[in-house]
Amino acid sequence: MIGLYLVPKHAELIYQGKKKGIVKRRHFRTYLRNDLELITKIKGVGYSLGKIKLSPPKYLTLKEIKKLYPLHLVTDEEIKEWFPYAKKLYYYDIEKFEKYDKPKIIQIKPGVQTIQHFLYSENFIKDIESYNPSALRKKVLQDDWRLVNIYYSRKKKGKKLKFSMEQILSLAKKIYQELLRRGIHPGQTKLSRELIQKIKKEFSKYLPIYRGSESKEGEEIKLDKFLEKWNNFIIHKDFIQLVGSLANWEKTVGDIDILIKAEPGTTLWNLATWRILRAYPEYQDRFHFIPYNYGNWQGPFTCHIPLGDLCVNIDKERFKRIEMSKQEIDLKRDPNFKKYCLLSEKEDKLVPFRPFFQEKPQHGRNVGEAYNLDSLVEVVNKTWPNWKEKGIYIGIKRDGVTCQVHFDNGKVKIWTEDGSDVTENLPTIVSQFAKKPGKCVVIGELEWYHEGKHMPRSDTAGIINHKGDPREKEVRITIYDKLYSDSYKGDFGDMHKKPYSFRREQYTKIHEDKNIKISNPEYLVKNEKSLRKYVEHCSNKEGSEGAMLKLATAPYPLTIHPYPPTMIKFKKEYQVIARVVGVHRVKGADAYVYDVAVDEDKFEKV
Repeated sequence: MIGLYLVPKHAELIYQGKKKGIVKRRHFRTYLRNDLELITKIKGVGYSLGKIKLSPPKYLTLKEIKKLYPLHLVTDEEIKEWFPYAKKLYYYDIEKFEKYDKPKIIQIKPGVQTIQHFLYSENFIKDIESYNPSALRKKVLQDDWRLVNIYYSRKKKGKKLKFSMEQILSLAKKIYQELLRRGIHPGQTKLSRELIQKIKKEFSKYLPIYRGSESKEGEEIKLDKFLEKWNNFIIHKDFIQLVGSLANWEKTVGDIDILIKAEPGTTLWNLATWRILRAYPEYQDRFHFIPYNYGNWQGPFTCHIPLGDLCVNIDKERFKRIEMSKQEIDLKRDPNFKKYCLLSEKEDKLVPFRPFFQEKPQHGRNVGEAYNLDSLVEVVNKTWPNWKEKGIYIGIKRDGVTCQVHFDNGKVKIWTEDGSDVTENLPTIVSQFAKKPGKCVVIGELEWYHEGKHMPRSDTAGIINHKGDPREKEVRITIYDKLYSDSYKGDFGDMHKKPYSFRREQYTKIHEDKNIKISNPEYLVKNEKSLRKYVEHCSNKEGSEGAMLKLATAPYPLTIHPYPPTMIKFKKEYQVIARVVGVHRVKGADAYVYDVAVDEDKFEKV
């Protein structure tokens, strides 16, 4: 279930019928169409007080917000405490509230999150022996997997539970087996991975192998022979159907009823409803989407019109185009790149001239939202709770191609993050690294500056993946981390476990050249006001696509998606409704440029 969390005082005011509106920093775009549960936590126990629906918000100044006090009942002191530095806030009218006669006990996640997924107490697993996961819907099964993770975590910490560790692992095995059988990914949290390894160790003899879970070797399969038999197929017949008055009477002054064979809230449901709403913008307020209820009935009872199947449409000409592009790119990829990266990750050790996985920064926004400063602050507080003590470095989020450079007194190797060896394609940069003393490993961003002007990332990718391109003389690298150092300026060896503040001190000592630059300036911040200020400042720099935030005390993990992450990115981003009118492949790169058009009558200035 999805709940709107409010502090106890204001949740109770709504329950008592005294509070008619709420004030928030965020725009809840994806949560306004359906009812939410009003949830709160009183003396450590979570409660759902009823169903609540919010109206579309108004974006108001603080002065305007204060005039609406009789509706939202948020005091000036609360505004200062909850929304420091905010100049404008969102005000939502409570469109409806259906309270429960008796509040329901629920399980709320730790930490302050305005929108939360939660479980009712009656959904908690009571009897492990009789538990039958095969009879559960996908959503319930996934909820139960999260729940058994919580059981496992609490038991590990020595907390009291009615289940033993043996019972919890037995339950986890049942759920894990059913997830595998249905082809559902159990998730990649650190706790989930640990629990899966524990299950495999305890029950390795009994865990069945489902088709597709492990690969087997046999006779050689050729790609062209495989693709010959790959044809169009239907996944779900009559996936979308028109039902209700319009289908029965061929006209209506009421709702347009659309039946969709998917669960609300799933990616498939969201994509289908979004495309329908975009196709009929004039009827957006009249659509009524109905989920296909597999448990109770198998289709519409009255007249209906099948609007479309869910199918896979094969474009065999596209196979040929992509295969030509792939062959061109694969010539540049180091076949041993992934193998050595996995070795670096396993040993947790950085060795010069042995590649390693480069960390992907976490998005500085909530799911379903465009990047904005309020969402960024929320993500930072959740990801790094103690950042105000440790500090964050803020710098430019560069719009280029990330790479790692290994050099040792004349010997140089450059790999991009996807494993392409571009050393021979960048003789200008290589010659400048070759002159630098000592043995070092650095990370940087490759960018093309034509006559001093920053050019798009897609053009940079085309240049660095094409040998002999004369434009490579204008490609520069900006170094933003140093992971190995063995030179006359310091003999530290592998530094990836040292804090970023220390590594930054080392890489800023590297001498700049015409095509080798250092990431400067970066700003160390320890409060929200400075964070907002320098994120905006870095986002507005030339060649910047936003800001990069790095925890000052964090090491550099030799894995792609570490938890918790050591970097968070913020991108300059706007949302518009546009149409793709052309696609062009970038010469010499595994990249495409899309031409998009915006309808003038629907365009809003952003």
